[in-house]
Amino acid sequence: MKVVVIIPAAGLGTRMAPASDAKGKKLAASKQFSELGGTPILLHTLRKFAASPEISEIYVALRAGEIAGFRSRLENEPKDFSRRKIELVEGGEHRQQSVANAMSKVSAAPDDIVLVHDAVRPFVTSEIIHNVIEAARKHGGNAGHGHGQASRAHRRRSCHHSNHAPRARGDGANAPGVSV
Repeated sequence: MKVVVIIPAAGLGTRMAPASDAKGKKLAASKQFSELGGTPILLHTLRKFAASPEISEIYVALRAGEIAGFRSRLENEPKDFSRRKIELVEGGEHRQQSVANAMSKVSAAPDDIVLVHDAVRPFVTSEIIHNVIEAARKHGGNAGHGHGQASRAHRRRSCHHSNHAPRARGDGANAPGVSV
């Protein structure tokens, strides 16, 4: 059984209201590329999953114009980091399209586990990652951890599909931390 992670990172971060510079010419970096300690938030997040020995493959869904730049940033990571299979794929206009685009690239057996984790949630711990994987092994799909996750997991079971509820409904203001 392998564990695959999908990190949707193609969003514009419109709720974060990117500001233009003083001359109004250039938008600030989207939130996944905003830096914490000189490192993009997305890279902090990616490092958490790359450090887990339980993770086999990682797929990062980015906007088409950001793939080459992020690939070159990944080349500067330590060699043990780059030995893990990390695929950069083109994301979609919405989060669920990005997840679907990444899923279309994943080759998974029925007993494999696919985790989906937001790019801008870098404070996930190795313990949370491990616990979610163990819950998925024990209980199957719809295991998860994070704000708003319980209502989303329930909705997926009751509606028989895997689309997340639109944030406009009001219950999705907190995107899931880790979902299966």
